[in-house]
This record gives sequence, C-alpha cells and structure tokens, in this order.
Amino acid sequence: MFLKNEYLESIKDKKIKILYEIVSNHLNYVRKLDTVDSLNIYIKDILSFINGYTPKDKKFKQLRKYFLYAPLNLDFLYQYAKIKIEYLENPKLRRLDDLMIYFEKQSLFGMLLFITDPKAQIHLEPILLLSKIDKIYETLLHLNELKQTNQIHLPIQLIEDYGLEIVLDKNVYLMNDRFFGVWNLFYIKLNQLLESLKPKMILFDDLHQELIFSYLSIRKDDLNHFQKTLKKGL
Repeated sequence: MFLKNEYLESIKDKKIKILYEIVSNHLNYVRKLDTVDSLNIYIKDILSFINGYTPKDKKFKQLRKYFLYAPLNLDFLYQYAKIKIEYLENPKLRRLDDLMIYFEKQSLFGMLLFITDPKAQIHLEPILLLSKIDKIYETLLHLNELKQTNQIHLPIQLIEDYGLEIVLDKNVYLMNDRFFGVWNLFYIKLNQLLESLKPKMILFDDLHQELIFSYLSIRKDDLNHFQKTLKKGL
C-alpha cells in the first residue's frame, strides 16, 4: 500500500532516480502518520523546507541535497499532509463519488506525479485519472487489509447496498458473492479508467511516460498474481 522503489527502475539518470526515491519516502512517511499532531509537525517542517530552512530530520537533509537535480512542486507534499488531516477528522464517506474524490486527493502515485511533473497543472486530468487507478488497484489488492486496519476503503452507501457482512473476530469482510460483487465493480471501473488514460499518455514527457508504464505494468502483475491466489483459496 506504499510506493515501492521498483516503480522507479525505469529512470536512467541516477541523481533524478535518487531524488524521486526521496520524494517517495516522504509520501510513504506521511501515509503512515495517523494523528493530527504528527501530521502538523510534518506540515511545519515541509513549509520550513520550502522557505529555505532545512529541518534536522534525515529525510529533509536528503531532500535538500538532491532537490535541485529536477524541478519539484513541493507544495503538493504540504497539500497531501493537510488533506490527510481533513480525512482523519472526517473518515466516513457516504457515496462512491466521495470515494473517487478521496482517491484523487490521497493517491501516493498521483502525488508523486504532481510533485515531479513540471507541467502537473496542465496534466491535471490524466494525473487525476492515474490517482484513481492507483487507489482502485490498492482497493482490489488490499480491501480487507484496509478494513482491518480501519482505513478509508468503501463508502457507507456501497456497503449497505451490497449488504457486506463482517467477520467480527477479524474485522474483515466475509468473502462471499456480495464481497466479490463489490470487487468486480471496482475491477470494471479500473479497466474503464485505463482505457480513458491511453490517449492521454502522450501528454507526459518521456521520463514520466516510462515511469507510468513501469508502474502500471507492476500493478497489473500484482493484480494478476492476487487473482490467481484468490482462485486457489476458493
């Protein structure tokens, strides 16, 4: 459920690759934070960094060392942490549309693109598509893990409409026909979004095209492996 450095193997320039790994580590760090206080500390530090001061924390010293090797939109790191606070304080989503908005705002891969793509504002539509694709992959691969750890995963309306049942002693969904009905809903949505993305890939520069293709290839392999494992367990 975190950004993996294997997604970055397509990057040939070693210094840019290290820089993107550092950014990924920042995003993964913020993803792990689960209190408002800890997020506010990070927000204070990233704002200080943006204003020219380097916090003593190692991850900021690394960022300072490499951040000039490629343009970065570091305001998105601040926005990612700030929006996460909003969802920590209001974690229940009512409708599927609310979940899609959450996906757009809290995708790690989407945020990596917003931070590293110098034309991110122009590429808003395809990056938001990729954000939803990223989070739908996460949902398909880790739905019960997200449920078990009390993270945002499904809107209330969808849970009620499908009548999902819970295994109380494990705090996971019972993997029955209703569960797989929801799973298939997201699987269909994923393929629709992937089709919508295809004509927009040409908008990205070569580096980001390769990065996206690498990411999508790895996620596709992850999902294929998951499906095979799932079938064996049924």
